[in-house]
Amino acid sequence: MRSPTRLLAGPVVGSVASDRARIWLRAQGPSTWQAVVYRAGTDIPVWVSREKQVRAEAGCTLTFQVLGLRPATLYRYVVEPLSRDLPPVSGFFRTAPALTVPEDFAFALVGTVLPRAKKASGMARTLLQVLRDETAAFLMTPGPLVAADAVPENGLERLPVTDEDYRRLYERLWADPAWAQVLRERPLFPLWGHREVDWGWYWADMDRTRARVPLWLALARRVQRLSPETYRVPRRRVVAAMQAYWQHLGTLAVDPPLPPEGADLDRPVVLPADRGHFGYAFAYGAAAFLMLDVHTHRVRTGLVKRLFHPEQWRLLEGWLASAREAYPLTFVVSSASVLATGTGDFWGKFPDALRRMLHLIVARGFRHLVFLTHGLDVGRVVEARVEVNGAQARVWEIGVGNLTGAFFPRSAWRPFRLVDSPLIREIQVHARVEGPQFVLVRVQWQPGPRVVWTFYGPEGRAQVRGTLTLEEDHAV
Repeated sequence: MRSPTRLLAGPVVGSVASDRARIWLRAQGPSTWQAVVYRAGTDIPVWVSREKQVRAEAGCTLTFQVLGLRPATLYRYVVEPLSRDLPPVSGFFRTAPALTVPEDFAFALVGTVLPRAKKASGMARTLLQVLRDETAAFLMTPGPLVAADAVPENGLERLPVTDEDYRRLYERLWADPAWAQVLRERPLFPLWGHREVDWGWYWADMDRTRARVPLWLALARRVQRLSPETYRVPRRRVVAAMQAYWQHLGTLAVDPPLPPEGADLDRPVVLPADRGHFGYAFAYGAAAFLMLDVHTHRVRTGLVKRLFHPEQWRLLEGWLASAREAYPLTFVVSSASVLATGTGDFWGKFPDALRRMLHLIVARGFRHLVFLTHGLDVGRVVEARVEVNGAQARVWEIGVGNLTGAFFPRSAWRPFRLVDSPLIREIQVHARVEGPQFVLVRVQWQPGPRVVWTFYGPEGRAQVRGTLTLEEDHAV
């Protein structure tokens, strides 16, 4: 008897714009699927897909490109296998406002999820309830959604190394009904982070042929008598992590301007001359979002510390220029903390890159720029005044910790500190939040741009909230 088709992950909605979206799923094996989109509250289809088959070479994943939608409209979608041996699965999503239209909206920042962590399901249910109560439009992961290095909380009981290991890692995440429901009800904008490969990994040569983890971590794993692949980070392990990210999350993002080589075949590769990365940009009404990939080209070797490929800097400068001209509010999203340091990933490890970024912000004359980050175990809201050759700009960082707590919290290993840069004249912390958390960010436009932030903990209660004091002379 033929076994029924089964969903391993999804459906999930991503790449939501004012007129389009994507619906993604991963099936157990080869099968044929169809998707239908309805205006919420009606039974009249506004978009019907053609029949599509999942491909084994793409990890049995499938993406539907939904076009011709209306701005700021709620839609219901239904996905079902044509074999009819599985009930249809449905969900909702709201399209973005028309470009540059200053319509209020809210979204959630979510840090790393550990599928087998204590109270993981409870945090997912809390997140879903807050998303519903606050009518949040979408989710954003400003860093790694899944921590491959978190053993045993990653659900594998060991570090993933092969393609199949990483696929099972994502299956463990979607196996939680509460988290699966979160992703069915809210679109996701993901970002590639270091823990999709391993904690603090980096390329050890300019040609990206050798990767490493920090020395202390490699020594600890040697003492534990773990497999050599867990502390040597072979190239195939990095490629396996990239492939799993691209197939499960990267496809939900807006198309990057320069995807890694081979990404069009759903199997990214790493070539020495390849300039590709997972960074992308999108707009939501009158707000611009720049998603920075700070890991694909990260190199630390000898005296060389490179965070971005030169092509990434060129794109970033272009993004900043266009955002400054067209949008009154800009969010720069990074999986590394910009204005704080501590246990985790932060820009202070690359001081030249930090100075260049701050210099760009001042040179472009930004008044309303907010960093959205992950990178550290602790949540934080930081404000800084940056000065370059007499010109000044104020910048803010809203950073989120992990959605679920780790078995060995690293926040006790190194204290939370503020970044040190010769361009920063003043810096202060408005909030610091420990433990499992997520952040709700609300953007308001009247009388001028306002960003209201609220940290939530495991019980669903607001732990701390505040409003970024943006200059009023640039009101919309």
